[in-house]
Amino acid sequence: MSTKQAKRPVPSNNNRPTKVGGNNQKVKKSPLIKASKQELAYRVPECVHHFMRALVDPFEAPTGACLPCDLFPLPSAKYKVFARGRMQLGTAGIGFVVITPTSANDAGFLQCTTSTTVLAPAALLSTATNVSNILCAQNQFTIVQVTSGAVATRLVAYGIRAKYVGQLMDRNGVITAYEDPDHQDVRRFSYDTLNSNPYSDIHRVGGEMWDASVCQSGPVTPSEVEFQSVVYPTNSNATLGLVVSGVAGDIYEVEGYLHYELIGQTVSNKTKSHAEPTFFGKVIEAAKNITDSGPLSPEKGPSFWSSFVDTVREGLPKLIGTIGNAIAPGFGSALGMIGQGLLGPPPSSVFHSSNYNQKTPQLLLK
Repeated sequence: MSTKQAKRPVPSNNNRPTKVGGNNQKVKKSPLIKASKQELAYRVPECVHHFMRALVDPFEAPTGACLPCDLFPLPSAKYKVFARGRMQLGTAGIGFVVITPTSANDAGFLQCTTSTTVLAPAALLSTATNVSNILCAQNQFTIVQVTSGAVATRLVAYGIRAKYVGQLMDRNGVITAYEDPDHQDVRRFSYDTLNSNPYSDIHRVGGEMWDASVCQSGPVTPSEVEFQSVVYPTNSNATLGLVVSGVAGDIYEVEGYLHYELIGQTVSNKTKSHAEPTFFGKVIEAAKNITDSGPLSPEKGPSFWSSFVDTVREGLPKLIGTIGNAIAPGFGSALGMIGQGLLGPPPSSVFHSSNYNQKTPQLLLK
């Protein structure tokens, strides 16, 4: 009696291998299809992230920031310096601190009123008498060296801040923070004019560690993105100011911080810089969006971050076109996926955004 051999099971259509290129291979889903079901993620280059931190908070941002605006970046030395001093309200109860950023250690860095300053609320700040001039001793070079042509400076970010240091029970006053949108000299205005200026922020002296701060929001002229062998890259203009009204003689501690780059044959400790002009443009665009309603400051970090997210989202087609539709080094393997995540979570004191995924550090664009 013969036994029938069991028939081999016929593979179903779902499991049937498909002949591709002469070999039996399973067809894999296209990464484009897979990527289309994911959220878009941008990789923010580390140098851009560092630059953003320096802009919105030059006080706490680490040293090493550069201006990532060049197509052909030059190696440069990256500096972070600061100067600290005292500002007092003058005889009429008005005082101010302004910054003239410089890389020279024997040039005026901060200008502050004193208890003997004569300045009425309606008088121009430039007419103030008995104003003290604070140098930045942390700068490496002198005026002669900076202007000799052997050293060239480019500003990255800077800011000033002030806090009341008198008796707690006497704490009072109003501080007006201002950045000139054209980087002209703020001393061409009076306290009354700045206090009603739509680009100013008004702070009440209170219980914060620092009562007020103001930060530069990025370059506004072509020369400000170039290296210059000059003492004052802002053309001697004090582009930032904190103007205070209160009781005559009140004392405030003030600080000015500056991030800048140096190049030249006598400059040591140079490190490579980075070329990210597209992202640099988006950072500046986001910063200028913030300054439409007042100057940049650390407490505006969340708004700055959100504005950056919006400008990147709006520029999505252009950014994709920059890298093409193919795989590019450092970018995602699918069209529409740029990078894998943000390099390092932004500090909680600077950036907050619902668009930031803390578990998988990515800038998610939903």
